Amino acid sequence: MSNISLESELEKTLLELADGSDNAEEFLDQYKQTKRHLQREMYPWVQSNCNWFTDHGEQHIAAVMNQASRLLENELRDFQSGDLNELDLFILLTAILWHDVGMIVDRTDHERISTEVADRFRDIAFPSTSIKATTDDIIKAHRNKAGLDIPQRDSVFNIGNEIYKVYPKDLAGILRFADEISETQERVSGDSWIRESVPDESELFWRYAETVQGCYPHLNGKSVNLNIEVGYKKSIKMYPCPDSFKERANDDGEISLIEYMICRLEKLVNELAYCERYFNRYAEIREVQVDITVRDDSHTIIQEVNETLAATGLTTKGTYPDVKIYDDFFEEYSEWKPDQLPDPSEVNSSITRLPHQGDGQ
Repeated sequence: MSNISLESELEKTLLELADGSDNAEEFLDQYKQTKRHLQREMYPWVQSNCNWFTDHGEQHIAAVMNQASRLLENELRDFQSGDLNELDLFILLTAILWHDVGMIVDRTDHERISTEVADRFRDIAFPSTSIKATTDDIIKAHRNKAGLDIPQRDSVFNIGNEIYKVYPKDLAGILRFADEISETQERVSGDSWIRESVPDESELFWRYAETVQGCYPHLNGKSVNLNIEVGYKKSIKMYPCPDSFKERANDDGEISLIEYMICRLEKLVNELAYCERYFNRYAEIREVQVDITVRDDSHTIIQEVNETLAATGLTTKGTYPDVKIYDDFFEEYSEWKPDQLPDPSEVNSSITRLPHQGDGQ
């Protein structure tokens, strides 16, 4: 078999463990076989079937693995003293490999379809049917507001005289949040011709992804750092509003890019509040630090927000959270509405700051 690249820290850790553990060596071999097949036979077709979607193929898989590695950075740095084990690594990595493969059939319910496609490789890709079932639950958990209700709270596996305790909900929280923070400019083509040829029904998603310059967990700061930059003309352009945010649409069913950006920020904070309650076994992240910059054609800043947003209700179990960002933002800062943003031809620059939550403003 030809060699396969193992670039993420999660993969590298499993590779290191394989030198001293027969189980880890077997996990690694099964993982590499799966990754090799998906890269050659599945991912190119997934992306071709998702015409004009942001990337759901090999590049996205690598991004999710890298974000998961960042979330688990402290665990991976001192693996022997942490809460992860080699089976955790295998299950999480394998779930990431498969989580979007169902897009080859249809976006709707693609997480369930992904597990059904993986059934064809059950005997060669998984150590046992029970581990396959656990991995399936983690894959299914990466979408929908009740997704993290699916996995069991804990599972025990006996493999080669080794006993592994796995926390599927916790691993599912890592995958789901890593997927959420992977929505950056890396998910769209850098070719200018392609970028300008995006059809109307997909343009909003592309334009948003283009604005996200970076999104990284900062474990020591217990935060996710998000940097967004957008041109003035693009920020006020109107697009058909997605169904998921239809309550934000105007009377024509449209939404501006700047409004959609705040919708996505609100979703990110809620995803943090939802996922962190489980993945805090491995990493503590309490807030989102966001920088949003609007520039004119000469790249001069005409509006800027620098703020820390707390994801309230992090430790509450149960239903999906309802952290509000959108309405508070535009009520407090009406000048950020698309019809109120300062026109570059009329002003030089201005800086606006969104107040810290809980500061009484």
